[in-house]
Amino acid sequence: MNNGKMIEDIKNGIVIDHIPRGKVWTIATKILNLDKLEEGKVSLGNGYESKKIPEGKGLLKVEGVTLSRQQLNYLALISEKINVSFIKRGEVKEKLNVRIPSHLEGLVLCANAGCISRDVSQKVVSKVDYDSEKEQFKCHYCKTCFNESEVELNLNNYPL
Repeated sequence: MNNGKMIEDIKNGIVIDHIPRGKVWTIATKILNLDKLEEGKVSLGNGYESKKIPEGKGLLKVEGVTLSRQQLNYLALISEKINVSFIKRGEVKEKLNVRIPSHLEGLVLCANAGCISRDVSQKVVSKVDYDSEKEQFKCHYCKTCFNESEVELNLNNYPL
C-alpha cells in the first residue's frame, strides 16, 4: 500500500534524489543498467518540484540494488546536487551527497578529439583530474583543460 504517495517506499535498496530533469533515464539505463534488471521494484519520476533545482528534479527508487564507487562517481559527474540514500529494512541507513573525485580513470573522455586517450586503436584508459576549486577538468595525457559543460562520460568502455 502506498499511503497516498506517488512513489512507494522501498525496504532494501537505494533512493537517488535531486536528479536534474531529463537525466533520470540516463542514470536508469546507462549507469544502473536497470533495463537488464529481472526482478525487484523500480520507481522512477521526473519533473517534480524542487527548491534545489528550479527546472524540476527526478527521483529513482530501486529495490535490491546497491551502487559501486564507479556508479557514484558517474552520478557526481551528472550533478553534485544528487543525493543517494541507502535503505535497509525500510530505514535510511546512510545518506550521501555525491562529489566529483579529484582523479577520474576511465570515467570521462578528454575534450580534445586528438588526444591519445580517445584513439580506440591505442587502448589507453583516459585519466582526467578534477580541480574542485576551479571547477575544471585536466587530461593527464595532453593537458587539455575543460569545464563541466564539455564533459563526456565514458559509458562504453569502462565496466561498472
